[in-house]
Amino acid sequence: MDSIKLEDGIFLQRNEGFTTIFDYNNSLYYSLDEVASDILKYLLEEESVEEAVNQMILTYEVDREKLLLDCKRLIEQLENEKILRVSYVK
Repeated sequence: MDSIKLEDGIFLQRNEGFTTIFDYNNSLYYSLDEVASDILKYLLEEESVEEAVNQMILTYEVDREKLLLDCKRLIEQLENEKILRVSYVK
């Protein structure tokens, strides 16, 4: 996986650690808990998933493999809901 971007028509609002995702294309909204909110924040800020994981490891005491698995699950869920656009590198 390379870069992670929000799909067009998707907007985020972060409040007290939680994130609300607004999908204006389908008039839907989703809520992320504090952990998922932090993961999404790093995924969107960094150039790649690998860089996001590296930054999160510096911030939190977490096992690298568990963090990678959590990131992949969140990415898959949000990509299936058409919230994220993922550019894959071969």
